[in-house]
Amino acid sequence: MSQRAAEAGIGEAWQFFSMTPGEISLLLAARRAREKEKLCMLWLQGRYTALAVHAPDQMPSCPDGGMLSPMTDDEMKMRLLSWRRKDETL
Repeated sequence: MSQRAAEAGIGEAWQFFSMTPGEISLLLAARRAREKEKLCMLWLQGRYTALAVHAPDQMPSCPDGGMLSPMTDDEMKMRLLSWRRKDETL
């Protein structure tokens, strides 16, 4: 039985059967909340990816002024060829 609990994603399967019904309910509610949060993050990533590809003008702005200064074409080419990030110094 504890093997099936472990396969279902119960982290402490060996303790699962010594818990009270209230503790089990809290454990399952916490797991459900984590799964919902993961699903929301995946949905947002997909949404932003679709916006970036199909409608870049509708992308939300970066928080806290996260955009760095624009680069020239030559600087972009040099950084791409050298595998450096924009925020790294040459």
